[in-house]
Amino acid sequence: MIGWMFYQIFLHDKNVTLDVVISMVDGQISQYSKVEKEDETMTKIIQTKNLSKSYGKTQILKNIDLTIEHGEFTAIMGPSGSGKTTLINTLSTIDNFNSGDVWIEGKSL
Repeated sequence: MIGWMFYQIFLHDKNVTLDVVISMVDGQISQYSKVEKEDETMTKIIQTKNLSKSYGKTQILKNIDLTIEHGEFTAIMGPSGSGKTTLINTLSTIDNFNSGDVWIEGKSL
């Protein structure tokens, strides 16, 4: 595991530092790097606990735990087929999850 990482991206000529980097491999988060902030008032926008998703017998997401707080810039990276789109579709309620818990702004889905 590489450890805590900072990625720089350029968006509309503005330098933006990512606060959370999620690397996925085979439906699991292989690396979850988060910059810890001093501000204790951060609001959790998205939180998951043991999130899993299968299509038939094929498990796509396997026990995903993550927290994204208000104001954080987040990247989800990984090779084709690693579960990135399924994770986004599940969090956005385009698709349903099979097990686990998801909270959006503190409200359970």
